[in-house]
Amino acid sequence: MIEDDFLASIKLRTGEEVISSVCASDEESGIILILDNPIVMKEHDTPLGTVVRVEPWIKYSGETLHFVDMDDVITMSEVTDEKIISVYDRYVKEVQFGSGKIKPTRKMGYISKLEDYRKDLEKLYKSSNN
Repeated sequence: MIEDDFLASIKLRTGEEVISSVCASDEESGIILILDNPIVMKEHDTPLGTVVRVEPWIKYSGETLHFVDMDDVITMSEVTDEKIISVYDRYVKEVQFGSGKIKPTRKMGYISKLEDYRKDLEKLYKSSNN
């Protein structure tokens, strides 16, 4: 039987702390947690203050669902902090829909610096006036 999902902070036996949308499934072998888009939040101190960097828990799998045996969990609690919920929701939206930012490529015309472009335009303008 699968329970309703909720956002949780999970401390694993490995020492990792994962934030994820979680639902539990009671299987014959025991309780399995189904983690949807699990993330790790890392704090970094900067001259401007502390910033939080969000990374996927498993970086190179390409999957959003991961299964964890309840025996590998030390503790788990529901996340109620609105800031953490907001960061998680933003991360999930970016994963699902992309950041909306497009990096220019050479095929798109991004081939030189602005200064080079300015010089080329000046040459073109001067040659058309002669």
